[in-house]
Amino acid sequence: MRKCDNKVLLINPEDSRNKLNFEGIIVNEPLDLEVIYTVLKDNNIKVYFYDFLISQKQTLYEVIKKLNPNYIIANANVNQIPFVFEYFETAKKIDSNIKTILTGNYVEHNYKSIKSKYLDFISRSYDPKCILNIINNKKIKDINGLCYKEKGVWNYNNLTSYDINELPLVNRTHFYKNKDKYRYLELLGACQIRTSYSCPYNCNFCYRTSLNCGKYKAKDITKVVDEIESIKSDNIYIVDDDFLFNKKRLYTFVEEIKKRKIKKQYICYGRVDFIINNKDIIKQLKEIGFYYILVGLEAINDNFLNDYNKLIGEENNKECVRFLNEIGINCMGMFIIDLNFKRKDFFNLYKWIYNNDLKHVAVSIFTPMPGTELYNEYKSKLITNDLTKWDFLHLVAKPKFLGKRQFYFYYYILVIKLFRLAIKNKIYDFIDWKKLRKEFFKLVIKK
Repeated sequence: MRKCDNKVLLINPEDSRNKLNFEGIIVNEPLDLEVIYTVLKDNNIKVYFYDFLISQKQTLYEVIKKLNPNYIIANANVNQIPFVFEYFETAKKIDSNIKTILTGNYVEHNYKSIKSKYLDFISRSYDPKCILNIINNKKIKDINGLCYKEKGVWNYNNLTSYDINELPLVNRTHFYKNKDKYRYLELLGACQIRTSYSCPYNCNFCYRTSLNCGKYKAKDITKVVDEIESIKSDNIYIVDDDFLFNKKRLYTFVEEIKKRKIKKQYICYGRVDFIINNKDIIKQLKEIGFYYILVGLEAINDNFLNDYNKLIGEENNKECVRFLNEIGINCMGMFIIDLNFKRKDFFNLYKWIYNNDLKHVAVSIFTPMPGTELYNEYKSKLITNDLTKWDFLHLVAKPKFLGKRQFYFYYYILVIKLFRLAIKNKIYDFIDWKKLRKEFFKLVIKK
């Protein structure tokens, strides 16, 4: 017999089921779930975590059986959706009365395509109080952006934007308990904060520009620094889609950090054009501890850059890498392996990376994300419906000039050469390169 007190289990899903999942290399704190945890705990609801990204002593089945929760909530990216449906199926088979809730930025625009008989609610809003209102049995027709079933038919409430200034200070009990597990490369205990929601730019391959009903909202910078000051970790990962946006806001941030004498290291995302046009503020960010800037270089060819609506050119990319190298900020250059790549493009990309002394690189296969303009353009070219393949390591659409196996072969060669370059540059010495290379090779062979 079920108790009256509500119990909630929050699930942070696994990223992947192949062994190339960057376990122990990049492990992200489940910030969005922690926000939900905070609001529920503040309202005297019993909340528990099950995090697939860190080792668990019990299986999910055992945890559900033992806890007997009333609600199970998962926050998922597109490639995690199938895994979440398996978790929900497990829960329903244990107790059909358990209510399941799916949330995450992917569902905001793709909610109508998400179908599972084991799913009860889809929460599209970033407002954690929407989750609270479900659990407190508020009138579901009045909950912002909620999708729910009524007599077996899905209903969709209208969604309005959310101001993240209304978020409470995050309860980081889960993070502190597992602080040694979360990291960004060599930066252990990388604690995530969000200072804005949605993105102020309009790259046509990225769905994040349309989040929050397309309305970019930034948190008051004093609240941001208050949160940073309260965090018991030396490494701060700012997960905004683009932290380097408002120059005046950044100057205020630097002044406030200096005034409070906060000594930490920072990771953030930033655009090429802002970096090269605002070198003065970037230098000041370096002074207060900015260690990594994750930069969407995307391509080395102006034609590709124009296709992505990046509003920059190859020379801008070179200047950005050169400048960040000069002032001592690690530039993590993120590139797209385009479906129009020919053999020479893979080799030219490596050559560009080597010649421009770009030490930190991430290369992702072009993946048209549902909810973007490009997805509609490539819909007829898709070669799989398996959402687990939307992880930027797999082809989901047909390459134009190369066969599938050829494309993967050249991609494999590029990645292995980048592995070797990293070893030569003596970075990431905590990574077992032989193991990673072996697992990557297995992944390619399976294609």
